[in-house]
Amino acid sequence: MIEFIRRLDGAQQKQLIRLLDTRTETDELSEPEILPTLIDVLRRALEVPPKDDLPEYLRRRMVDVVRRQFDLVSRSEADELTDFELAERLVDFVLESAERLAGDADRREHFEVFLRTKDRADRVRWLVGSKRFGSLTTSRAFDCVAAHRRAEQIQREQDAHTETAKAMLSDIAEVTASSQFGKAPASFGGRARLAGLSGAAAGAAAASPLGAVAGGLFMAGLKKRELVRVAGDEADKTRKQRARRSKQVQAVVSLSAVVVANASQAGSG
Repeated sequence: MIEFIRRLDGAQQKQLIRLLDTRTETDELSEPEILPTLIDVLRRALEVPPKDDLPEYLRRRMVDVVRRQFDLVSRSEADELTDFELAERLVDFVLESAERLAGDADRREHFEVFLRTKDRADRVRWLVGSKRFGSLTTSRAFDCVAAHRRAEQIQREQDAHTETAKAMLSDIAEVTASSQFGKAPASFGGRARLAGLSGAAAGAAAASPLGAVAGGLFMAGLKKRELVRVAGDEADKTRKQRARRSKQVQAVVSLSAVVVANASQAGSG
C-alpha cells in the first residue's frame, strides 16, 4: 500500500495529508516536501515508533482494524489477503454499516453518542464531507458554501449530535442507494461497491465521513456485518484509551477509502 501511496500525484498526496491531519498546512509545500510530509503524517496518525518501519506498521494496523476491531476476517484470511483486499473489506463494511444505521434509530444512537463527544469543528467537517460524497451521484455540482451553511445550521440545533448523525448517514445512504453505486456481493469488497464512483474525487469525499462512521462503530464496540454489540477486552479499556484507538481506526478507514477509490480508477489489483 505504501508503494501505491508513493505513486499518487502531488495534489493527491496533499489531499491525503489534509484528510489525516487537518492541522498540517499544505499550500506552501514544494514538490520535494510533499512525500516526506505525508510520511510524517502517516507515522503520527498510525502511531509508528520512530525506529520502526512504516509499511510494516501500516499492515499491522490494517489487520488489527479489519480482524480484531471489526471481526471481518479470520486470522488465516488476514494472512492471505493483500493490503488492498483488506482495505476493500473495510470500506465495504463501513459503507454497509452506515446504510444500516441510517434506517435504524436504535443502532444509530451509538453513532450519536460518538458525535456528542466531538467538537463542533469536527462535526461540521464531517457533514461537509458527507454532503460532498452524496453529491457524487447527482447531476448537481457540489456547493461547498451551501454545505458549510447546512452544517453550521445543524450545529445550532438543540440536538446537534443527533441531527448530525441523521444527516451524515442519510448522505451516505443516498450514495449507496444510487444506481451508480456498485451492488456486488459484499465478499467482492469495497472496490466493487465503489465501482461507479472510483477516482480521486470519490476517495477524498468518502474518506472523512466513512472514517467518522468507523470511529463511532469502534467506540460503541460494534463488530461484524450484523453490527452486534459484543463484549471483549476492549470494553475494559478506559474511555481515553479507546478514543485514541478510535483515531487510529478513523485514519486507517480514511486511508483505505482513498486508496481503494484511486486503485479502482487506475485498474490496480
